[in-house]
Amino acid sequence: MLSLNPRYLLLLIALILFCVVNAASQVIKIEGHVRTPQGEPIRDVRIDRLAKTDESGHFKIAADFLRYWNTLWIDKKGFVPQLVSIRPTPSKLDITLQPEKDTSVSDIPRCNAGKVDGSRFVGNSLRLTVPKELKYKTGVDTDYIYYHIGYDKNGKTSWLRGGWGPIVW
Repeated sequence: MLSLNPRYLLLLIALILFCVVNAASQVIKIEGHVRTPQGEPIRDVRIDRLAKTDESGHFKIAADFLRYWNTLWIDKKGFVPQLVSIRPTPSKLDITLQPEKDTSVSDIPRCNAGKVDGSRFVGNSLRLTVPKELKYKTGVDTDYIYYHIGYDKNGKTSWLRGGWGPIVW
């Protein structure tokens, strides 16, 4: 039968309690209100990707990863977005959003043209039409795709570089 020395058992229990208390103490909690300059609460304001305000403009977030963040993005359509510092970490955060002065919307026309003669499409989400006279290189790795479009001027080639993937330069 396995027997444990009471000192080792006590040390093991203390170590487990220390780890549990330490892990729980790492959660960062921030709450506050988002209001207009006149003090009116603003509902449905996005607090980064973490929360939205309620009818009274109140929000509350708690997460362990907030200790690595320096800012929160505060955004609502019709108001000027703000990047708010959370260093040092505040427990209360009251934010005033200014209304947008220019509420006009620019409509980007939909491209209904097919492939243009003498050109080719490049890209996936953002599609570019590249004329045949430009140089074009592409490559694929396990987790990204890259594109290079070259333009010759006075015997020197300049490159527009782009790509898609988790680590694109």
